[in-house]
Amino acid sequence: MTTVVDLIIVALFTLPLMQMLGRTRFFAAGHKLSGLDPKALGAVYRGRAKFREPVAVTEVARKKSGGEAKRRQTIAERKAQAEQASGATGGEK
Repeated sequence: MTTVVDLIIVALFTLPLMQMLGRTRFFAAGHKLSGLDPKALGAVYRGRAKFREPVAVTEVARKKSGGEAKRRQTIAERKAQAEQASGATGGEK
């Protein structure tokens, strides 16, 4: 019963309220305090669901992120990598 009541509330109250708020200049323009500031989100909206193209990554940044990925490996990934390395060098346990 509560699920049906929740769906009715969403359809008749929450959805129209959010649509009305979305049309206000505060939210539509991406005011800093609205949480939709493009600079804070790191996105540039070009209109009609188009965002700016990704920025080219330098080799230095690529190496940096590769090191970060290696540091964030799970234990299982580290063990698999170690086993693969020992198998490639011919070292058997």
